[in-house]
Amino acid sequence: MGQPVVHWEIAARDAGRLESFYKEMFDWSITGDTPIQHRHIDTGTRIGIQGGIAETNGTWPNGTLFYVQVNDVRSYLAKAENLGGSTLVPATEMNGATIGIFRDPEGVVVGLIEQSQ
Repeated sequence: MGQPVVHWEIAARDAGRLESFYKEMFDWSITGDTPIQHRHIDTGTRIGIQGGIAETNGTWPNGTLFYVQVNDVRSYLAKAENLGGSTLVPATEMNGATIGIFRDPEGVVVGLIEQSQ
């Protein structure tokens, strides 16, 4: 048996700021505040894996990279920019899909993917 990925996490200096950003960006439900300042993310679907946001207070580097499946990469890149993010890789066709990558307001890099129909 292999070792599957079962969780992902965004490490940030200001988890509250990113909580607001991701709630508005993807309509995710984010709850909790554990002793290590971890908030659980519910993406609203049973497809894929769930994750969280951890507050680092600058004690370890921010970061992670994951891809979020969306129905229109271009519109989500524009939405990210409207919410204070920046596009790093514009919508690009690759192997039957469209991908894009943005940096959120805390500097975390996030990928978007749109599968061809």
